[in-house]
Amino acid sequence: MQVSTPPLRTERRRIGRAFAGKFVLFFAAAILQFASDEVKAQPVTFTNPIVKSQSAADPWIVYHGGWYYFTATLDPSGGVWVWQSRTLAGLDEGKKVKVYDAPATGMRSRQIWAPELHRLDDRWYVYFTASDGVDENHRLYVLESRGADPLGPYTLKARLYDSTNDGWAIDPTILRARDGKLYCLWVAHVPGNGNGIRIAPMSNPWTIKGASALIAATDYDWERVRYPINEGPVALERDGKLFIVYSASDTGTPDYALGLLTHMGGDVMNVKSWKKSPHPVFSRHSGPDGNVYGPGHNGFFNSPDGTEDWIIYHGKETAEYTYENRTTRAQKFTWRADGTPDFGRPIPRGVAVRAPAGETRISVIRPNVEAVMKKKALIAGSRAFAGGAGTFGAALLNVGGGATQAVHAQTAARFEKVLTSFADHVGRCSASSMFTRNVSSTNRRAKLSNEWWRCNPISRRRTTIWD
Repeated sequence: MQVSTPPLRTERRRIGRAFAGKFVLFFAAAILQFASDEVKAQPVTFTNPIVKSQSAADPWIVYHGGWYYFTATLDPSGGVWVWQSRTLAGLDEGKKVKVYDAPATGMRSRQIWAPELHRLDDRWYVYFTASDGVDENHRLYVLESRGADPLGPYTLKARLYDSTNDGWAIDPTILRARDGKLYCLWVAHVPGNGNGIRIAPMSNPWTIKGASALIAATDYDWERVRYPINEGPVALERDGKLFIVYSASDTGTPDYALGLLTHMGGDVMNVKSWKKSPHPVFSRHSGPDGNVYGPGHNGFFNSPDGTEDWIIYHGKETAEYTYENRTTRAQKFTWRADGTPDFGRPIPRGVAVRAPAGETRISVIRPNVEAVMKKKALIAGSRAFAGGAGTFGAALLNVGGGATQAVHAQTAARFEKVLTSFADHVGRCSASSMFTRNVSSTNRRAKLSNEWWRCNPISRRRTTIWD
């Protein structure tokens, strides 16, 4: 028996098809309108200082597993923090974990300075110095991770000390010699000559084994500005050559600078095995592009793709004597023909610096993130209404969504209406589950929740947008 279609239902289908066609045409026109706002790969740059939210002296950074892990003298009366970020420029907005919570009183409660993060064997270790608030009581301590995560959790493993010379000590760091042996370097008083660098062998990452030796003390006038100091040692190795880069003079002066020790062969604990460069290798800069004073207390790291060497350090923008406003900065360095490092000069605030090789970011050309997000929504909406993808979330994934799309809070508030409109039609994902606001005083941003992308996860393209 043949069943005829009611005229009203047929008319509704005809109107629906016509509406869908016009709807797609409308979205196509809108897509052209926003075509100039396409997301394109741009040369990635940043400006110093890379931490703008607070003072950050004595910086240290490690690149591991696709992430930067950063620490510094961030909370000298509270503890030690490790920050995580995909990019150097993103440190302020990255994840921040307090890995050591200082006690209210005692020998590890105050003046918590210069933490360093090192991966030794299958664990992470954080070396730092602390006191009870009296500088002369500074001693060395080490935290050990419970697992393989640089963010911890950590436990206080030990106090590091040389039983034959157990006194004031700051700036611990680790050196692994060419023969694989582990050494601890730190800064101690030198009778009659300020502060110098000592070294001692280690039986494991938390134990000094045997007596230490002094391998560097001040020899030149540029190391004695206001007070004779060699401090902040850090090992640097390339092509079989071993160096120790250190900081000299009082860090409060504009003449705080980096010096260089070159290993000439032999026992690393023998002072005669090291040759000191007679001039600073990295020092203050003043020019038409800006000023950087007191660059020092540095660390080293490699670019994400492993092809570049980078230095991280603190510096100031005032020539006045002060310990305040020492900020974290970073830049690439190169090597001379004789195998020694060439650090160049410190790069002032606001000067564009190309990001480390292998660091990727997507930039919006014009005018902002909202236009790009609207364009993606329009494309996705046309597909969803045409019945191709089934849900708005899935359609947007096909366009090239991401695990996390970040937009300004003001833009997000407006854009939520777009999402809500589509959600009303596709039904499967509610606007509340698709959109989560995460706005705080330190991060004025709103993020689309990951649940949105899980509504119909037919694709897993991940793109993060910065504006």
